[in-house]
Amino acid sequence: MSLTKMDEDNKELLNGIMDEISPGSINIRDFSRDLLSGDSGIPSVDVHQDDKAWVAKIKLDGIDKDDIEVEVKDDSLIVRGEYNETSENTTDDGTIREIKSSSFSRSISIPEGFNTKSVDKKYDDIYLNVTVEKE
Repeated sequence: MSLTKMDEDNKELLNGIMDEISPGSINIRDFSRDLLSGDSGIPSVDVHQDDKAWVAKIKLDGIDKDDIEVEVKDDSLIVRGEYNETSENTTDDGTIREIKSSSFSRSISIPEGFNTKSVDKKYDDIYLNVTVEKE
């Protein structure tokens, strides 16, 4: 059975089992929602070009600017990043602290005819916009 097709009763059953094993651990409902929404840790990219420029719009919502690396190498745009989150849940039985960390690397080909020596990068805490002008 796929998690993306799991019905609500089975999700509740699996969440109950996971809570017995490790209280406050993975929530299957959140996991499958994130999986279906594309929140897999790999940023989504929208690329378009016109007669003036090639533009990549990369969703990096919640990632600190200092944790993002952008490089153009051999006609490819390479974007790397790291995301860290810490959460704490205190109950009568104790405290559960969870540290989530993930990293990604995305490589996107830049078509011929664009000046890869001159790249404009702007990040607004949600989207990284990379613009490469036509030669």
